[in-house]
Amino acid sequence: MYRIIHNGYTIEYCKTEAEVNDYMKGIVSKYSHLSPKKIFDRTFKSGDNTDSQSTRIVRYRYYTLYEEVFVIELMR
Repeated sequence: MYRIIHNGYTIEYCKTEAEVNDYMKGIVSKYSHLSPKKIFDRTFKSGDNTDSQSTRIVRYRYYTLYEEVFVIELMR
């Protein structure tokens, strides 16, 4: 199970990584006229005292300098 936190406040849950990618693509594609560019995509192992196995952070930036931030947690 994946938990997605979008821009710090919207939380969605997905069963597969493909669903996660579709969710991000759905958000960013709405603003394709603003030339979104992926500027950050990293995965970090989570510590033992957390509910997640790993955390992935993905950031997209538009030419207007507005950013979409996705924090994706693979739950234990």
